[in-house]
Order: sequence, then structure tokens, then C-alpha cells
Amino acid sequence: MRTQSQHAARAPGLQIGGKSPVRRACRKAQALTLLLAIAPFAAHGQPSKPSSLTATPADGSIALSWRAASNVASYAYRYRSTGAWSAWATVAGGGSATEVTVPSLTNGMRYGLQVRATNADG
Repeated sequence: MRTQSQHAARAPGLQIGGKSPVRRACRKAQALTLLLAIAPFAAHGQPSKPSSLTATPADGSIALSWRAASNVASYAYRYRSTGAWSAWATVAGGGSATEVTVPSLTNGMRYGLQVRATNADG
């Protein structure tokens, strides 16, 4: 005759010593935990593009501002009036910067301006 405790130990679907649903669930939970631990590294890659670039002219300079991109280590800008683009100049403040003043420009000239986000992947 079985006692009450023996019946309680044998829940439906539970196999003692075999591959029970409980063991499979534990293995899946362990795999899920490993995937969650790896997920932040998979998110790395090239940063998104800065958006909403705004240029405000001043005497001999232009103030640039933009909406922050994601996954950014730093920003850089470049400009041109006619001909080739200037070299990329790094914006002080790293990935948290969202504005810069481009100095030493000539009043009355038209300028093209670009801002890019960078990190170790691009």
C-alpha cells in the first residue's frame, strides 16, 4: 500500500531517473541564461546614424547639433565649401556629445556639413 507522500512525489509527467519534462525545462532555462549573457555582445556593431542635424551660422563659425545615435564611442564632423571635403575632425565629449562649433569659416560662403558616429566596429 502506497502512502500519501509516495503519491505526491510522482506528479503527472515526471519520470524518475529519465529525461523528465522538469529536467528538459532546466536545460532550456540554462540555455536561455547563456543566451541572455551573450546578447549584449551581439548588439555591438556599427553605430546608427546621428539624425536631425541642425546648423546655426555665427560670425566665422557654424554651430552643429544633432540627435544622438546608438552604440556610439565618438562623433566626427567634416565640411566643405567648394572642392574636396575637409579631414574628419573628432568632436570633444565622446559618444555623449550632441553639438560642436566648426570654427575658422568665411562669412558669406556656403558650406556642406556632415556628422558621423563611430565606434570600434565602424
